[in-house]
Amino acid sequence: MADQWAKHVIRRKSLTVTLSTSARAHGWNKTLGRALDEMNRTLKDRVELTFSVAEKPINAHIVIDTMQSDELHGKARTQYAKDGGKTWIDSVTVLIPAAPRIYPNDPKSRAAGDGVRLYLLVHELIHSIGPTVHTPGDVFSAKVSLIPGKTAADDTVQFDAQHKSMPPIFFDGATIKKIQEAWPTIK
Repeated sequence: MADQWAKHVIRRKSLTVTLSTSARAHGWNKTLGRALDEMNRTLKDRVELTFSVAEKPINAHIVIDTMQSDELHGKARTQYAKDGGKTWIDSVTVLIPAAPRIYPNDPKSRAAGDGVRLYLLVHELIHSIGPTVHTPGDVFSAKVSLIPGKTAADDTVQFDAQHKSMPPIFFDGATIKKIQEAWPTIK
């Protein structure tokens, strides 16, 4: 199941993303650049879509903002518009934890590493394209476990023991298919 952006947006083959002031203040700048690179690299030759940074929220299709949570998940809040009798995605606000922690119930635990933050942001960017149903075992899994490393740089996430941990981020064919359904090639 997937929602879709309006055809005029899909024809442009691009979605723009920006960070809110709060997301910038909580250090998501570096992660956003890595997440957009990851999305563009993975989708190249598979989906006619590239992500780029919009300097101002008013110019962005997707705004990344923070929420007060230490949990290992975000939320993609989609706004819809009607056009031609159909409902399309108009914009998306992605809410991510301001400072995800390795032990969410322990406010004294250290912040999760950049790889975990990358996983969170890539997962929510997939939602922002339109897919609504998760794929077990890859970056679009509904739930993952954080595996703390000796340092934040060593932190990973994993769906279950049968699947490899991330980073590196990986997409399986089912997730790519869901993205292709949400973002079809329009001639």
